[in-house]
Amino acid sequence: MSVAQVPPIAPARPSAAAFVVPLAAAIVTRARFLSAPMAVDEGGYLAVARAWSRGAGLYDDVWVDRPQGLLVLYRLLHAVGLGTPVGVRLVAVAACALAALACGHVAARLVGERARLAAGLLVAVLAGLPQIEGHTANAELLSASLGAASLALCLEACHRGRSGARWMLAAGVLGGAALTVKQSAFDALGAAFVAVVLVGLAGPRARQRALAGTWLILGAALPVGLCMLHGALTGWDRWWFAVAGYRLSQRSALVDAHFERIGVVWEVVGPAAALLIVLAITGAAIGLMASPQSRRAVLVLGAWWALAVVAFVLGGQFFRHYWTILALPVATSAGAAVGAVGARAGRRALLIGALVGPSVLTVQALMLSRAEIGPTLHDDVRLVRSERVAQWFIDEARPGARLYAMCVSAAVYGNADIDPPYPYLWWDGVRQIPGATHLLAELFERDDRPRFVAVFQTPASCDASGRVDQLVRRHYARHSVVDGVVILEERS
Repeated sequence: MSVAQVPPIAPARPSAAAFVVPLAAAIVTRARFLSAPMAVDEGGYLAVARAWSRGAGLYDDVWVDRPQGLLVLYRLLHAVGLGTPVGVRLVAVAACALAALACGHVAARLVGERARLAAGLLVAVLAGLPQIEGHTANAELLSASLGAASLALCLEACHRGRSGARWMLAAGVLGGAALTVKQSAFDALGAAFVAVVLVGLAGPRARQRALAGTWLILGAALPVGLCMLHGALTGWDRWWFAVAGYRLSQRSALVDAHFERIGVVWEVVGPAAALLIVLAITGAAIGLMASPQSRRAVLVLGAWWALAVVAFVLGGQFFRHYWTILALPVATSAGAAVGAVGARAGRRALLIGALVGPSVLTVQALMLSRAEIGPTLHDDVRLVRSERVAQWFIDEARPGARLYAMCVSAAVYGNADIDPPYPYLWWDGVRQIPGATHLLAELFERDDRPRFVAVFQTPASCDASGRVDQLVRRHYARHSVVDGVVILEERS
């Protein structure tokens, strides 16, 4: 049966399985990682958020190239007692569950109720692939889930004929919240705007479309405006550099891009996602030749795809977790294509086939030991070491002592629940931000320098001038070794 033969909206209510199965998949495939070592980004976000809650100046005493929404979320985790590795991973599970349910709803509202289960299940499995760090509470997953919820709410409003202020304002607020978690999370919000204004799902009249689009934009402006207001009150130049200037000048598709990482990750996840991509493209091709409703669905999903590709490319670094940006529109489109198949047996066969590749990768990741998770899934050998250094500090350091992870291992601060003595917790920031190495040298020149230094990387690798290395040699002596990491202590 072609896409044209699928009823616009199935009259029957969705089955319970359409909600329960994606939720179960999101939980079961990630339960093993609740006890996994905290990733660098998770530890860094948590450390920055904690320090901010304790009075440190955001984008000054502690720094991260993300807007405040992400850090507010991590502050809330800390405030309710979930600022732990397990707590952070529970948020990742919740985000993936939200993404699965929202994307299932998007597919159901665009091509029919039969697509809900397939889209939700495919999103739960593909977006949560451990090989793209889908089990971690990274900014891409958290923002994408909010963006998907924004698009789902927008389409629900259009479906119910409620394209007025409250519904579209709420959808816009969710889309704006996604932007405050990560700056490039504009893809789902953009697709919602296309749906109501260009495709006309908000109504046939130009006035209806314009009003719906206006309320959508106003809603998005609220959380973004709050972040800008906070930035203006606490230091506009610092805020702007953190959320825009640093990326534009130091790390983007045009500056210091690492396109080679695309091929490295694709070799791992490409075969698993191939059938989903084929399904999505085939469904789009059929839809363009089918009914007007099917063509509208293709336009909305196509806009989501296109904007997601732009967001993916803009960052220029192409880390594993970037692929989460693409996973949601790809899996949703594939689920929509599955739902467009008339025969139940055909839908089941396609869905099972699409799940095979991602499921195999997930099972392979589930079989990894804790020590293998870092090197295999994160390309990072520091995860377990950061845990052990943090535990050593908790057990051995005297009250009031401070620790610096040289040059970077942000997860140490997250695991030990200590504030970093130096603002820049990521390698690129230390090396590329103007004045960062000078500030690091000043840290060791002061009388209140940290008592301990955990040497994850040598001082010379942080500062090519050799100044930091000289200061460390002058003021510190070897204390001990923890899991291969040399611990230095300030000389008496």
